Amino acid sequence: MNKQEFMNELRNKIKKLPKEEIDNAISYYEEYFEEAGVENEQNVIKELGSPSIVGSELIANFAVKEIENIKESNSKSRLSAIWLAVIAIFVSPIALPVAIAMAAVIFSLLVVIFSVIFAFAVTGIALFLSGILTLIAAIMVVFQDVATSIFFIGAACLLVGLSVLFIVFTKFISQKCFVFIVNGVSKMLKRGENKNEK
Repeated sequence: MNKQEFMNELRNKIKKLPKEEIDNAISYYEEYFEEAGVENEQNVIKELGSPSIVGSELIANFAVKEIENIKESNSKSRLSAIWLAVIAIFVSPIALPVAIAMAAVIFSLLVVIFSVIFAFAVTGIALFLSGILTLIAAIMVVFQDVATSIFFIGAACLLVGLSVLFIVFTKFISQKCFVFIVNGVSKMLKRGENKNEK
């Protein structure tokens, strides 16, 4: 394999990335080859490994970077980052059965994580609605029994406060889970690369 074949295969492997990322990666590796010189072309190719491995790492690193850059809760962007990480698994040069097994594990993990996050979100919404209904009940009994009304107002404040905590916790844990998944996929790819080098 020569430099041009390496670059063509690399470009093909990272074609799912945004154009700017592809251009940056190709420019970086072109420059890397140029600095090494034509006489060291084969050494550079041996040092970098296969274009599939390099492409997989680029996709996984982009996915991690995308998730870390997401400040607001934007599930579509997170899902696309996770999807890129899954694609990175399939474009890496590992055996297809291992890739399918890894994808099944990742899918199962995603289902569990989404279920837990959904449960927390629903609990937060339910607590908020319970707080509102308790506040309405407090207003309805204010003229009948002031002490009961005050108790209901306190309970309503507690429920609304708990709902806010649940919602904030849900947002926090969802971001951490997405970063954990993508980092895990990236580590799996690096292990696969290390095994291929041996």
